[in-house]
Amino acid sequence: MHFVVAFLILVVVLASVTGMGFGNALILGVVLIVIAAVVVAMMAAESGKKMRSALEQEGGRLVDEHLSALVRRYRQLVRTDEYGLIDNKAWEKERLHFFNNIVMPALPPQAGWEQFRSHFNDAVLDPKVRAAFEQQRQSFADHFNSDIDPIDYEHFCAERLRKLGWDAKVTKSAGDQGADIVARCADGAMVVQCKRHAKTVGNKAVQEIVGAMRFYDADYALVIATNGYTKAAHALADVNGVILIHHDDLVDGWVPWAAS
Repeated sequence: MHFVVAFLILVVVLASVTGMGFGNALILGVVLIVIAAVVVAMMAAESGKKMRSALEQEGGRLVDEHLSALVRRYRQLVRTDEYGLIDNKAWEKERLHFFNNIVMPALPPQAGWEQFRSHFNDAVLDPKVRAAFEQQRQSFADHFNSDIDPIDYEHFCAERLRKLGWDAKVTKSAGDQGADIVARCADGAMVVQCKRHAKTVGNKAVQEIVGAMRFYDADYALVIATNGYTKAAHALADVNGVILIHHDDLVDGWVPWAAS
C-alpha cells in the first residue's frame, strides 16, 4: 500500500515537473522504477560476489589450517549402511559446527554470511576434505601411528581388511552389539573387534565378539589388538572359534578360515 502511494506521488511530481500528461508520467515512473530495481539487483549481485570471494579465500585458508582434524572427523562420521547408502548426517552437523565456530568469527563483521554456508560447504569445505581423505586413504592402512585413537584404529583395521578384498564397514559406536567392523566377502561374513589398548586384552573382548557373531549371523569372529591377549582370552577364544591377531598379521594371503 505504501509503495502504491509513493508511486502515485512520483507520477504526480513527474507530471508537474516535466509538464507531460498523467499517462506519460505514469509510463516514465514505471521505467524509472524498473531501472532502479535493476541497479539495486546488480549492486546486490556484486556485493554477493565479493562476499562469496571473501568466504572462499578466508574459509579455504581455515579449512587448510584444520584439514587434518577435518579429515579425521570425516572418516569417523561418514558411514555406509547395510544397503550401501551413505549416512552423512553426523558430518553435516560437524560442518555446521566448523562454519559457526571457526569460519564465521574469522570473517569481517557483516550480516548475511549464513546464506553462503551451503556454498562454502559445497564449493570449499567438502572438495578439500574429500580430496585429502581419498589421498590419505591410499596409505592410511600402511602406516600405524602409536598415537592413533581407538576410533581411527577401527578405520585403520577396516582399511587393511579392504586391501585384502573384504567389504569392511565400521559400525556406529552406539548399538554395534559388540562389533566394531562388519566385513563381508564371497566366502562369508566376519565380525571384528579392534582393541587399541596399552595392556593385553582379556576375556571381555572375546565374549563380546562371540555375541556379535550370533547377532550378525557371521561366519567368523576376529579380535585385533595392539598389545596381545591374556591366557584366559586365548583359552576362551579357542573354545568359541574366535581368531585373535595383531594388525600386522593382516597381510596378503591372510584369510580367517586358515587362521581359525
